[in-house]
Amino acid sequence: MVSDVCVLELVDVVRRVHATASDAAPFESASVLDDSRQLEPVVFGAMDLADDTLSLREGIASYAAAYVVLAMKWGVPLCTLDTAQAEEAERVGVRVLQPGAAGATNWPPLPVA
Repeated sequence: MVSDVCVLELVDVVRRVHATASDAAPFESASVLDDSRQLEPVVFGAMDLADDTLSLREGIASYAAAYVVLAMKWGVPLCTLDTAQAEEAERVGVRVLQPGAAGATNWPPLPVA
């Protein structure tokens, strides 16, 4: 499950890598996007998350708050390195996983949609 903003973030990363890698062929960029489509993510529109995102404290970006909202709605942990986002998630009862932290590899199974 991802916000539609996440799709744009992926495109941004692919564009940056393509722009800075002299040997990156255009088909490689398209391949990354094709691979992400094969994952068949459940994509939520930003407007579907807007009201709940507004209810969170200020101090984190709206797109970061949207991921907290998604984790709340689905009852799944949030994996982040963003300290402010992690603090807000914990404040509203979302379990936070930090890559590389003890136990981070023992993630609970995701619910089936």
